[in-house]
Amino acid sequence: MIACLAATACAAWAADPRPNLVVIMADDLGYETIGANGGQSYATPRLDSLAASGMRFRHAH
Repeated sequence: MIACLAATACAAWAADPRPNLVVIMADDLGYETIGANGGQSYATPRLDSLAASGMRFRHAH
């Protein structure tokens, strides 16, 4: 029964065309602070990795 539920969940997950979306909101963090944007003030390796492997939105209003 567990295998049947797992197979159904996997099939439903594979058929879902919606992308995963991660929105990171931070207070008092400038655009230039993140290493992926050229910042050198702080080490941000995980954010840099996310920026390198995903889609980036550079303008928001």
